[in-house]
Amino acid sequence: MSLQQVNQVKARLDSLASPSHESCGVFCSTCGGYARRLPPLLTSGDHDAIKAMLESSTLSELKQLGMWLEFLPVVQGAAFRRWIMQTLEELPGADVQAVDAFIFEARHWTSSPQLLAYSKLRELALQYVEQALLPENWSLLETILLTLKVEDIPTDLIDQAIEIAETDHQIARALYNRLREMDPRVRQFSSDLKS
Repeated sequence: MSLQQVNQVKARLDSLASPSHESCGVFCSTCGGYARRLPPLLTSGDHDAIKAMLESSTLSELKQLGMWLEFLPVVQGAAFRRWIMQTLEELPGADVQAVDAFIFEARHWTSSPQLLAYSKLRELALQYVEQALLPENWSLLETILLTLKVEDIPTDLIDQAIEIAETDHQIARALYNRLREMDPRVRQFSSDLKS
């Protein structure tokens, strides 16, 4: 049912956006984007549909909204924050791919408007460090390296990631992009990335 709700909300937002400037996106530095123009057009029924969708949808379902996922906090900030906290509580029983996807998206929710405290995201990421070092979970390792503040990345994780990066191009890129200023060992990857 929730994927159907997601599709209905997406169709409604698409229909409201179509008479507007089509390529401006949710946020636009020139015109304010849909975040400025669409909220006054939403009916109470639209708000109820968004709330109902958030009560029953997973992250993978919400990602079907495309750009409208970043619109939800604009029009239903409190409901979206509740969805984040509920999802965060359910993650300990989830598979590693679901945790990876959540951490990846949640990077955007720790800044303005702050929907999730960075400390909670850091705590979640650090719980999965050991699993991230398994070859089948290197996507999670990359996500953790890109998400945590540099000073929050455990030194032993950096050491192990450097070893992995010698054979994994994506990890090398993540290390180089995040740590080249702090750890001179990762500068060696710059020439490897050009090939």
